[in-house]
Amino acid sequence: MPSVGFISRDHATRLATARRQVDESVDDVVPLITDRIRRDQPALAQAVSDSMVALALRSGYIGIHSEPMTDIKLYYLLCWYYVIQPIDTDGGMLAEFSEHGLHWLARQPVVQSAIPGLPYTALMLAIYYYRKDVRAKFKIPDNALDSDFLFWYYLYGVHEYRLLRCVTAAELQTLNSPREISGRTLLSLLDIWMLAQRANVRTFDLGTENDQTAAFHFAQAERQSDPVMRLLRAVDAPEGPRRKSLLVPWFTRDTPADPRRQCVVGWCEYFGRTMTGQRLLVPDEWFDPELNYIWAKFPIASIAFFLENAAGNHDGDLAPMRAFGFTLQPYAGADTLGQTLKIWLNGLMLREVEIADWVGSEVIIPLENAGFFHACKLNLLQFITSAPMIPAEVIGNGDHRELGIALRRIWFC
Repeated sequence: MPSVGFISRDHATRLATARRQVDESVDDVVPLITDRIRRDQPALAQAVSDSMVALALRSGYIGIHSEPMTDIKLYYLLCWYYVIQPIDTDGGMLAEFSEHGLHWLARQPVVQSAIPGLPYTALMLAIYYYRKDVRAKFKIPDNALDSDFLFWYYLYGVHEYRLLRCVTAAELQTLNSPREISGRTLLSLLDIWMLAQRANVRTFDLGTENDQTAAFHFAQAERQSDPVMRLLRAVDAPEGPRRKSLLVPWFTRDTPADPRRQCVVGWCEYFGRTMTGQRLLVPDEWFDPELNYIWAKFPIASIAFFLENAAGNHDGDLAPMRAFGFTLQPYAGADTLGQTLKIWLNGLMLREVEIADWVGSEVIIPLENAGFFHACKLNLLQFITSAPMIPAEVIGNGDHRELGIALRRIWFC
């Protein structure tokens, strides 16, 4: 039986389509190409994953075979995987996989620009090398992009590629801070760019006080009518990815089995205060256990386990497995909060359910829907909740924790 796919080395996510789309020969060559690219481009190694390489191979991207992998080809590939593909899939599963890497690229300075505080990042260069028309307009003199490229990136690029969430608070502060012109500090960098953009409407002599004041008011009015400029005005933008990385940092494709996390097929593990299931919990993702169950932290909580009784299989599959299931403890507000639960196994989403339909019941996932567990390595089962349950808001008890699911037990058979 062929292997089910692979798990990315950097943030350990397995491409959701790998199991049904990537054949055995591709599966064999992916780690070799990934390792070679990382050796060729160590500065960007963290953004290079098995998932990206596999999708590029499957999509016929010839450049993936380049030896050595050049800066330009790798930046092109990074833009295609982290920016273009999530848009093409309309923000679907690939977008969830790529979010962590996307924000890493946006915070990785590569070349200092002419504007202090706004370096050219790996994400900017990825988009630059992906867009032929942009490269034709903004050349690279002396290993540094023309600063006009920043104008294009912030006023057009982040909007076109839905990247406003990747603009950091520090960048916004630099963009919006008044700059000194002829001894006055009315106009920000965004104001100046707005004036350049609207030069066909009205021009100003910024060397005179009256024109600077008029230019300031003109820019403010114009920015109010421009949705991108209004958003770039928000200097309290959140730092980092909006969602937590799907898989925990220490969990990779090569994570070995841990005897302390061993589970027996056909046996239930309980998560109450005195139960042994606590050994399976990933640290910092669960609250202290209650008497008969444990609360997950919103939005994501994980269980890592190694399955015993693999029936002598050596290819990583558990042939005897038919299903696995878990029980959610009933709790106040479950029928009114409208929470949904996404269940992930080793980076593959198995099912999405309405929590209100399953509290107090067994959620059973047949093997044909769950894919294969690893027999010789740790498995990672994750629960992602769409909205928190805050006891203080539901029952008024002073408990303001943001809770995910209330897990009672889990079993494999």
